[in-house]
Amino acid sequence: MVGWIILGVFIALIVGLCLIPVGFDAGFEHDALHVSAKVMGMQLQLLPRAKGEEKKPVEEKPKAEKPPEEKKEEKPTTKKKGLPLGLSIQELLEIVKAVLRGLGRFGHKMKVDRFRLIFVASEPDPYYTAMTYGTVNEVLSMLAPLCKKAFTCKDCEVRTGVDFLGNRMQLEFGLGMSIRIGQILGVVFGIAFAALKVVLKSKKRQKREAKLNPPDRAQQEAAAPQTDVQSSSDAVPESEESLSPPPEEPPVNNDNTETRIDS
Repeated sequence: MVGWIILGVFIALIVGLCLIPVGFDAGFEHDALHVSAKVMGMQLQLLPRAKGEEKKPVEEKPKAEKPPEEKKEEKPTTKKKGLPLGLSIQELLEIVKAVLRGLGRFGHKMKVDRFRLIFVASEPDPYYTAMTYGTVNEVLSMLAPLCKKAFTCKDCEVRTGVDFLGNRMQLEFGLGMSIRIGQILGVVFGIAFAALKVVLKSKKRQKREAKLNPPDRAQQEAAAPQTDVQSSSDAVPESEESLSPPPEEPPVNNDNTETRIDS
């Protein structure tokens, strides 16, 4: 009974952890940059830092000089050419496609808590002011439908304006996004399992190719003793010839007698 209770508590903790939303909130507003992390709806300010959180410079102590170490000769290593894990180009493309599909799901699961964009075109020349204003509106009209399909936004504020009397362009931008930890784990495990599936298929393919095309090392090792025996047998006659005495020369007749040939 106690074991079931512990198991139930453990499962409840995992489920609760997966339901925790995490995210960030960043932007450039009121001429200042701010970045904060969000956990369970609470924001933890990262930039700008509070005055009390500024780290004091640490004084570096002089380090004792170490004797020069003798450089060891590095042995040349022969690296195997080819793709990692023996993957083929098609299998590597399958892994890349799985990663891209996972990132696409990750983008769809992200929720935009707030999006704020305020732009006021202002140039010394009224002509350039009107051209800048028209270009910005054209770009926003092209990106708006794409963003609506990719993300779900709770709070959206987009405003554009023109100031012919000013000399400085105004821009404010803010973005806040969040996602649950369980959704992140789902995307990561989905990519990992898809890549593992491709790697296992590659290992099976390599084993089949090894069975069909065995390496030629065994044949080379079997042929090596025969060549050694032949070389040793060919060397024996040469040694015998070197040890055999030289042929005797015919005796020279030093007498002054003439030889007659009987007919």
